[in-house]
Amino acid sequence: MIKRIVTLLPQDAPLVAQLEREIYPLAMADTVEDIVDTIMSTDLSRGILSRRRIIGYLLAHDRGFSGEAYIADIGIAKRWQGQGLCSLLLASFFGETKRRGLDVTLHCRSTSYPIFSNARRTANYGYSIADDVLLADWYFGEYGVHEDAHFMRLKPA
Repeated sequence: MIKRIVTLLPQDAPLVAQLEREIYPLAMADTVEDIVDTIMSTDLSRGILSRRRIIGYLLAHDRGFSGEAYIADIGIAKRWQGQGLCSLLLASFFGETKRRGLDVTLHCRSTSYPIFSNARRTANYGYSIADDVLLADWYFGEYGVHEDAHFMRLKPA
């Protein structure tokens, strides 16, 4: 099946929202309007298309006024997980942020922490870890899911 990375456009928001509803409990999924706002904030958000269906996405905010981009969310359809699609999204995203000289910030769930805390992996994307702050019980408390997070800042190497 052919897969390609695309820059997400506002018209892609319903497809991203559909995938979010497959990944997250309904109460935790973003609205189409919220996704449109995120996509319109920058051209850094990415999607993976397969047969006109988004099977993975990376949503980002460009904080160009401060020289940084923020990774808001990354999601891969369950049946496509474990096939390297997240790495493809990150390579595309980091390639562009590095070209622009942007720092990258994110709040990282414990489940995604190994992706971003591995110095060798971040170096492969041209970045180094500048900050890594544990935020105990930070994620999804309002939904009854108490999970630690890390605030991370990555700088172009």
